[in-house]
Amino acid sequence: MPGMTFLGEPDPVLGWDGQHAYATDDVAAGRASPAHLDGIASAVQFLGRGGARIFRDRLGLGKLFWGRREDDTLIFAARPAHLVHAGYAFDDIMALPRGRIVTLNEHGRPVSDVKATSTEAKQTFEVSLAEIGAQIRQFLDSYLCAIAAACPGRRVYLCLSGGLDSSTVSTS
Repeated sequence: MPGMTFLGEPDPVLGWDGQHAYATDDVAAGRASPAHLDGIASAVQFLGRGGARIFRDRLGLGKLFWGRREDDTLIFAARPAHLVHAGYAFDDIMALPRGRIVTLNEHGRPVSDVKATSTEAKQTFEVSLAEIGAQIRQFLDSYLCAIAAACPGRRVYLCLSGGLDSSTVSTS
């Protein structure tokens, strides 16, 4: 029977459901996959009887790639380079789409595929720009406070691409 394995180390989970931070242990096998998740999160939860649950945050910040061997074994990795170094052609490497929670059976075939929802599922168009800005600021403040509490004493850095969004972030 084909199996499943993970190459390299998974990326750390720094997810946020609007109320508390998710860390890597919160998405371990045996735990429920979060349906409302923002931030950086992707994981493979190996289940009993050979199946797995795989998921990726709705913005796609957490990365999850896989390849399938000739014997149907699935190999997962946080970076495609791990799979390339293991002999997979780059064109044969697949990526889990953002915002997906997929349960695989023991043969590595999907038995359910759920689109993760936002912590704020409703849309409103009767909100001023100032209110939207305040909501974004409150969300970011809450998320970053949760991350700081989960990772005390860690150094923080900000990566800026130089685009319009980076300019906005750096002046805020």
